[in-house]
Amino acid sequence: MNHPPITLLPLGSHEYHGPHLPMQTDTLIASSVAAAIAQGIQADSARFPMGVQVFPAIPFSCSHEHADSVSLLPDTLVAVLDDFAAQARGIVAVVNCHGGNHVLENWVLSRNRDRFRHLWFPRPVNWRRACERSGIASEWGEDVHAGEIETSLLLHAAPGEVRADRLPEEHVLRDRPLQGISGMTQYTRDGVLGRPRLGTAAKGEALLKALAALALEEIDLLVRKSS
Repeated sequence: MNHPPITLLPLGSHEYHGPHLPMQTDTLIASSVAAAIAQGIQADSARFPMGVQVFPAIPFSCSHEHADSVSLLPDTLVAVLDDFAAQARGIVAVVNCHGGNHVLENWVLSRNRDRFRHLWFPRPVNWRRACERSGIASEWGEDVHAGEIETSLLLHAAPGEVRADRLPEEHVLRDRPLQGISGMTQYTRDGVLGRPRLGTAAKGEALLKALAALALEEIDLLVRKSS
């Protein structure tokens, strides 16, 4: 029996990522993670005989916590994902690299009630595990935005997009009690919450490999549950 290919949909954002990273940082990272996952699927035809297709990234999502961003309302994003998933037929993995898309968890849980065919990745638990495997120095919760993690990933995946001459000093602020209701603008002016100067291309390469490996584990589980 032929099954439709696994579909990967990168989901990014358009928002400030400090003076050293571009507005489309999350989109570039999501596309890189999706490409690494696809490469892993193609290399393991025994586990994934259905193959994979990678769609172009959606460059906007829910960035309301940032000033001067381009955002979709949560209902709009859900409608776009529903339209997309309805046409994909098989397993749909949304490769989300913007932390503000909280609606994704509810979307996946509600759509998986009858059949396991939706996945969003990487989730916070995946990021933590990948960081542990990749030599990230910052503690979880310190490196929130445009810091060591994202700088490392772009130094590896898209080094031409990193302004190394404009790397800012670290800005770590663990106590952000109003972030969930008023956004990040009162805690960072330029979008940096972390330690960007700790970023390296080697860490970015290790992070990308770790994220892809973790994704393959979850996709394999979803394939078996949905069959």
